[in-house]
Amino acid sequence: MAKKEKKLSRQDAAELYRDLRKTMQKMSPKGVQSEPTVDKNVAKQIAQAIREGMKKDDELRRLGKLPPESELPSLEKKGVKSLTSHQSVRAGRSSESPSVAGRVMGFAVVGCLVLTKIVMSGLEYVGVLEVEEAHATLQSSARLRSLQESNLSQYSKEEVALLKALDARRLELEERNKKIDQRERDIGLQEQELVVRLAEVRDLTEQLKMDREKSEKKRSTQLEQLSNVYGSMNPTEAAHLIEQLDVTIALKLLQRMPEKRIGQILALMAPERALAITRLLSGGKEDLVP
Repeated sequence: MAKKEKKLSRQDAAELYRDLRKTMQKMSPKGVQSEPTVDKNVAKQIAQAIREGMKKDDELRRLGKLPPESELPSLEKKGVKSLTSHQSVRAGRSSESPSVAGRVMGFAVVGCLVLTKIVMSGLEYVGVLEVEEAHATLQSSARLRSLQESNLSQYSKEEVALLKALDARRLELEERNKKIDQRERDIGLQEQELVVRLAEVRDLTEQLKMDREKSEKKRSTQLEQLSNVYGSMNPTEAAHLIEQLDVTIALKLLQRMPEKRIGQILALMAPERALAITRLLSGGKEDLVP
């Protein structure tokens, strides 16, 4: 025997309506806005089903076919149990009153509407309905191409050819500008490298200059010492040794000696050698000294 369905009072029906409405609000995903017309239709159908069931209960109570509301068992406030299977409902219809069968059908319709609403909200949440947006994008791009073709159709063939040539020229100029910009960037990098190399060359030149000055100073010191040595020697021996040296070294040694010692040494040297050194000395003493 099928299990007997619980009967609803007016207060329980109103509580069920509020619970169903809260459940629909909680189960609708955040960020997905459904159409307001769908929510209104669902609410109207739920209210209409509950209102019809309540009217039937009032009529049956006036006729004495139903006990008063105080004798009916109340439903739990936290929710309603799920409906039984289709076979249990059909078996219970033979033993239940017509009002109970009407309420069962009303709640079945309400459950179907709520389930449909939840499924549609889930589809919108996972993005299944975004296909319409992609279709709209394709339609907009096709509309843009058609507008371009319609704009070109307003011109003659010569004008279209001229516009295409100008567009090609524009693309060529843009490409040339890109190459020029790239070349300017390359030149800028080369200039930076050149500045670095110039700084390195400048540092190297300064270092070489300092080394040369040190070398010349050292050589000048050595020539001063040799000049003092040859100046302290016997003039005959000094003339004999200086005559065998290179003329440039002999000149630098004589330039660092006193004039009296120079005359003594030149007088003891061979005439040709003494004449050559004398010509070099007459060229300017400042020019020959390093």
